[in-house]
Amino acid sequence: MKLKTLGVGSVAFCGTLMCLIAAHPQAPRAPQRLWSLSWEYQLFDISPDGKLAAYIDWTTGGNLMVHDLTTGATRGLTKKTAADGASEAEIARFSPDGKRILFNWWDSKTRRDEFRTIGPDGSDMKTVYPSPNSYTGLWPAMWTADGASILLWVAHFDSNHVKKSGSLAFVPAAGGTPRFVPGEPVGYATISPDGRFIAGTKGGTHDILIISAADGKEISRVASSSEAVPIRFTANALVFSSDRGGSFLM
Repeated sequence: MKLKTLGVGSVAFCGTLMCLIAAHPQAPRAPQRLWSLSWEYQLFDISPDGKLAAYIDWTTGGNLMVHDLTTGATRGLTKKTAADGASEAEIARFSPDGKRILFNWWDSKTRRDEFRTIGPDGSDMKTVYPSPNSYTGLWPAMWTADGASILLWVAHFDSNHVKKSGSLAFVPAAGGTPRFVPGEPVGYATISPDGRFIAGTKGGTHDILIISAADGKEISRVASSSEAVPIRFTANALVFSSDRGGSFLM
């Protein structure tokens, strides 16, 4: 397994239980177990309709898989062969309409990352953006709400593979040239529904920043002396978790 050193923050779960709980507090119900994952399965995302789970199967050396939470059927989307060597899929994100899955493919021969998308049925795999060289690391953050673009972290390394700099960029979902966001990138990046703002953590601090997606300028800051992580924008607010009270709260 290739170790990423972007230090940008990405949530995934290995060896866990998937449970469904009621979304409406006025009609609570007990969690419903949907799927028990092996420790070798790294869960990354659930489809918008809640029917599919996208994960990486490390028992096969890093294949992208989809599990149907209704039928229990499992489908392999990437099918590694001996010729692929240590190449592997990394991370997975469903598009807002659920028709595509974004994933990163690391080619062990060229030592380059490739952003790819594929249908949940394994059809129509496309390369969205390949790393220009082995000293540029890519890591997808999330789709924009309209599904037209993808936010990614880009890291630049020296000849000893020590990170020199990093940035955020938007790349068209259909492929094309990235548009870089000026300034230092934020970790745990999440995009507002209208695509105008990015929230994330400020490197070296526990502060949460909201920056402009257009020019990277700081719009707002939540100063924090304890760990805080942005979760998602709502229509008019930002939800984040914090352990300032001694345990994580939203």
